[in-house]
Amino acid sequence: MLDAIFLGSICGIFGFLIYNFLLFIQYKEKNILDYVWYLLLLVLYLSSYAFRRNHVGLVPNYWQAIHEVLGILTAVFYVRFIAYSIKSWKNKMPKIYKWLEILFKASWMYCIYILIMIFFVEDKNIIMFTAAISLRSSFAVIGFVAIPKILKIKLTGFERLIALFGAIYFIIILVVLVCVIFDFKHTIEIFLCGCVLEVILFSYAMSNKIKETILLPQKLKTQLWKDLHDEIGSELSGVRILTELLAAQKNNKVNQELLLSKINHNVENAIDKFNTLVWAMNDEKDTIKEFIDFVKKWAYAFIENTPIELHFLTATDDNLHLQLNSNYRKNLLLIIKELFNNSVKHAQCTIINLSISIEDDQLLITYADNGIGFDISNSQGNGLNIIRQRVGALNGEVEFNSINGFLAKIKITFFH
Repeated sequence: MLDAIFLGSICGIFGFLIYNFLLFIQYKEKNILDYVWYLLLLVLYLSSYAFRRNHVGLVPNYWQAIHEVLGILTAVFYVRFIAYSIKSWKNKMPKIYKWLEILFKASWMYCIYILIMIFFVEDKNIIMFTAAISLRSSFAVIGFVAIPKILKIKLTGFERLIALFGAIYFIIILVVLVCVIFDFKHTIEIFLCGCVLEVILFSYAMSNKIKETILLPQKLKTQLWKDLHDEIGSELSGVRILTELLAAQKNNKVNQELLLSKINHNVENAIDKFNTLVWAMNDEKDTIKEFIDFVKKWAYAFIENTPIELHFLTATDDNLHLQLNSNYRKNLLLIIKELFNNSVKHAQCTIINLSISIEDDQLLITYADNGIGFDISNSQGNGLNIIRQRVGALNGEVEFNSINGFLAKIKITFFH
């Protein structure tokens, strides 16, 4: 019965190994490759255990050392996969992360040492047992300390799944250790079921990773290219029409100057929209900090030749390294630009206050000027309706106030 469970478990895990390997071949995600290495080592480890179990007394002495090395490497690649998949915790817990890196190096050194000692030490079991227990205990201690803290950090959808499933598998391993200590009859069956459950859960997480980081961004980029075509195309069409009108006004200098001013305005708008959409499509500029830096640079350049004084406030928050996808970057930039356009062109203001911060799971943007205010009910005339639509597209909330100037408060929940 146990042999059938072993065979079924190994075949099932090998099937998921092939599935994840094909995902890696198609999408070239490093996280998936790390997990494929773990699955390969797990299959080899379980196969080694099954072979030793069915050939008691016939297995060479060095096989125990190889089996032990496979066990340690399996644990190393598993913990490494989880640690490198959850990027957010490195900045939150640098000391634990540093100890984990040291433990990885110690594990590699241990494996090399064991393979060398095969040829020089007769009684290898004591050395292997002591070192293996020490390494696994160290991984367990780090898991006890890190996992509860990681689960409290703001994580992306993929990171949250990895942390949750890692915690579940960690509990299963603890149950297995308790069963070993008390010599429970069905310990191996529990371990095999835990391994299969872990593989199913993490393969599901890998599929979510593909949707979250590859398929969804591809869809968003397609939409961005469409926006680029539509918005830049409309501006350039306007330039073409104005150029034709300019050619027909050869003898009217007043009209020529007016048309040239409009052409210049359309070109500037086209360049500005182009820069915005290209920046939004750049996945290398996807953190909150880079978003804030871009907005700050653009805002000061926008009011440079105006009498307006800009006060730009940002919170010094550890979460500034978190990511915004291209859809959020595009819409948030266009929202902020619309607010600045309203203030510069219509509000007659001398001061603009802009604050961008993170609170709980929300990105908060507070915008205020000391101008004459707007008729909030006339949302069509001043672009407020466009802002509402863009905020709504991000599942956010916006609140306007036009008493003593203009105030806009925007809340965006972006950690899904």
